[in-house]
Amino acid sequence: MAKIADGEVGNLIANARVSSDPEGDAMTRDQQIVAANAELRQKFQRQYGAKDGEQLLERTARFVRTHPALAKTLQPRGLGSRIDIVELIAAHVFSTGFR
Repeated sequence: MAKIADGEVGNLIANARVSSDPEGDAMTRDQQIVAANAELRQKFQRQYGAKDGEQLLERTARFVRTHPALAKTLQPRGLGSRIDIVELIAAHVFSTGFR
């Protein structure tokens, strides 16, 4: 939870900053999210195998969707695509057997 809270505080600070190119910032952020998601998918496939890695990512996404407050917290600025945060949520999903 501490990593999520730190990320949310970072998002609040980033949102408070005035940007001279908000569209460019959004495009860069979107590209970073795509790259982080691809890296995360590869990491899970290496660690758990292609099939099990994909299943764990899907279970993790399902877990987040069933907790609307968590989903809302993770949505802004790609917080839910940060590898360290997804790994922590996936570890929780794995250890609790969430399906």
